[in-house]
Amino acid sequence: MTPPAEPGALARDVYRVTGEDRQLGPIARGARWVGTLVAGLVDVGDAPALSDIVITRIADGGEVRRIRESSVVEFEKTMRAIVSDLETLTPEAFAEAWLPA
Repeated sequence: MTPPAEPGALARDVYRVTGEDRQLGPIARGARWVGTLVAGLVDVGDAPALSDIVITRIADGGEVRRIRESSVVEFEKTMRAIVSDLETLTPEAFAEAWLPA
């Protein structure tokens, strides 16, 4: 639920987005790191993501959405889109675009 916002407020006044390390076991984390290393060595251009995108409410720090992208490229693309929307959309429009109903 979107908290009430001041008139003229932007989504950045209500929500925050961060990258947060995934809670992976040592084997899964190792496999992802190896995938990252191999992707860098053979220059395939993409590597597995090791972080989730987390949207929280500024007022209480409550998590409102967690997005798990499979690759670094997709992680960065989604993060850029969210940051752009935080800077341009109202809290209501942002919630409609990014938060589950």
